[in-house]
Amino acid sequence: MALAARLQRFLARKGIPYSELPTPQAADLEAAVIASGQPRSDFVQATVLIDVGGALLVAHGLDSTLDLEAVFQLTGRRLQPLTARQTMRLFGDCDPGFVPPIGTAYDLPVLIDDDVAHAERVLLTGGTNHGVVNMEGRDFRLALAGARNGHLVIRGQGSGDRAALSLDEVADKLQRLYRLPPMPALALRILRLTAHSEATAKELAELIELDPSLTAQIMRYARSALFNYPGHIHSVQEAVTRVLLRSRRSHRHGYCFGKGFRCSP
Repeated sequence: MALAARLQRFLARKGIPYSELPTPQAADLEAAVIASGQPRSDFVQATVLIDVGGALLVAHGLDSTLDLEAVFQLTGRRLQPLTARQTMRLFGDCDPGFVPPIGTAYDLPVLIDDDVAHAERVLLTGGTNHGVVNMEGRDFRLALAGARNGHLVIRGQGSGDRAALSLDEVADKLQRLYRLPPMPALALRILRLTAHSEATAKELAELIELDPSLTAQIMRYARSALFNYPGHIHSVQEAVTRVLLRSRRSHRHGYCFGKGFRCSP
């Protein structure tokens, strides 16, 4: 069974058809997509956001990057991404890293990017690490009845008729990363940690996750067009080890966590 129990019950109750495509057990969604042998362009992913008003889920293309400013324009809410650990608390019957984009099954309001809202066919994780779900676009939209849609992802190359980001737009998006300052006490702890010769990325990630504002900053920064990282980033530790520290080593961007900082988890 490629569906988590709660999602399976939801689709059965609504009478929404789908088909399952079994895959070998995968370590993450990226591996499951590759194992399925299906076109990447048909896959939809879920990003869970939160603010003081509660959580919501955004359904968007697998190869797209969510634009939080566009989400604000649609909702009027300054939402921040949940960490992978926090997200899985809402999806307790799912395998870690496999969040179905059908948030309605988990009583979450949903936003849909326009590209997904007009898709004829979608592929998605059903919440398990050993299969994917195939649905007609109309059936997927039926499962998300009541969801709002709009242009919710960063417009860049490879997005069909969407215009590429200009350097000014990239600079503007990066500037927004600094509007939510981290707690001073936490900043001091981070500085002390990065000055330690035996500090690890795991220790740094655990400190960053203590502050939701700083967590959002780091995740948005690592996913930004400036780095053009080809994979998907689902946790702070991945952001630190796979993107930011890699850029530090290349010395192209001039960002550094500390002279003795180790990349090993």
